[in-house]
Amino acid sequence: MNDDELAAALRDRLRAAPFDPDLDPAEVLTRARRVRTCRRLGAVAGSAVALIAVVAFVVPVALGTAGTEPSTRPDRLVPAGPSDAPRTGPTTSAPEPSAPERDTNGVRVCASSVAQPSGNTATQYQPDGTTYEIGGLEGWWNAIPADTDGGYLPVEEWPQQILDHPATATVETVSGTVLESFDRRTCGSVEGYVPPPPETLPADAIVVLDARTGEVLAEQALNTPTTP
Repeated sequence: MNDDELAAALRDRLRAAPFDPDLDPAEVLTRARRVRTCRRLGAVAGSAVALIAVVAFVVPVALGTAGTEPSTRPDRLVPAGPSDAPRTGPTTSAPEPSAPERDTNGVRVCASSVAQPSGNTATQYQPDGTTYEIGGLEGWWNAIPADTDGGYLPVEEWPQQILDHPATATVETVSGTVLESFDRRTCGSVEGYVPPPPETLPADAIVVLDARTGEVLAEQALNTPTTP
C-alpha cells in the first residue's frame, strides 16, 4: 500500500466515525506516516524488550547450571582424586655395586710365625757408655694387626703400608750384616736375600728395608763410638 492509498483509507475511516471532519489529504498523509513510524518504533522496542527478557532468563540458567549441576557430557574431564590414582607395585631400588675386592699383595696372617732371626746381633751404645745386643727391631713391618678384643684382623682390613711391603729385612749398616728377615707371603724368612752395600745405607745404624726395592722403612742409630 502506497501513501495515497493509506491516506484514502484513513480518510474513509474518519468519515465513517460519529463525527465527520473534512481533513486535508496532506494532513491525513502526514499523520499516517507518523502512525507507521510509531508502529515501526514500537516493533523495534518490543523486540529489544523480548531480547533482554530472553538474555535475563538464559544467562542465570546457564550460570546456575555451570556452577551447581554436574555436567552429563561424556567428554567432560574430571581430575583424578587419590582413590583414582593408578595402582603400582612396590618399587625396588637397583642394588648398589659392590666395592672391588682389595688387592692384598699375597699377604697372609702368619699367626704362628715371626720374623726369622739370623742369629746375628748388633751392639747398641747408650749415652752412659753401657751397651746391649740387638737382634732386630719391632714395628708394623713384623707385627700382625689386631682388633680391640685382641683377635687378628682379616688381611683385607690391614693398613696399606703393610700390604705394600710384604717382605722386609733388618740390616746392621756398620758391616752390612743381616739381623733378620720376614716374608708375610710365605710366613718365613726372605729366601736368598742379599742386602745393599753398607755405603748406600744410613751410616752406623740398624735399618729395616723393603727386601725387593731396598727402600728404608725404619732406622735406629747404634751410636758406635769413634776410634781416636
